[in-house]
Amino acid sequence: MDIWLIAGVILLGLLIVVVEIFFLPGTTVIGILGGIIVVAGLYLAFAEHGTKTGSIMLLCTLVMTCILVYGGFKTYSSGKIALKDVIGSKTNLLEESIAQGDEGVTVTHLKMNGKAMIKGKKVEVFSQGEYIESGKKIKVVKIAENKIFVKQLNET
Repeated sequence: MDIWLIAGVILLGLLIVVVEIFFLPGTTVIGILGGIIVVAGLYLAFAEHGTKTGSIMLLCTLVMTCILVYGGFKTYSSGKIALKDVIGSKTNLLEESIAQGDEGVTVTHLKMNGKAMIKGKKVEVFSQGEYIESGKKIKVVKIAENKIFVKQLNET
């Protein structure tokens, strides 16, 4: 087998291992497959071309592994690949000020949920299955697990 083909097999195995480490962490099977391909390539280098060529290929593989890992971690830590955004929004942090029986006005349509103004605060509210248009008067009927459930008040 040609030495360039063996070098290609080893390089393919190294690239598969790098993909496992940086792009598909946790799958393990792909990393093991890449490691097997690298070992098979090194075995072929020793078996087909002797100890001297096999040792050179082993040394080159170790150097390439160090370069790929260093380059990968440097790129990963620079933020070019990793997402470092932080979600700053929060769910309703209900204070004692909003309670069952309070009234307000919808700001958006409530198809199942939407926004409403209750006691001067814009909060996310949930209807009890009914559609409520924006601008309608509502009443808080239940508060459970930081969710405010409302119903439309009958306008007379």
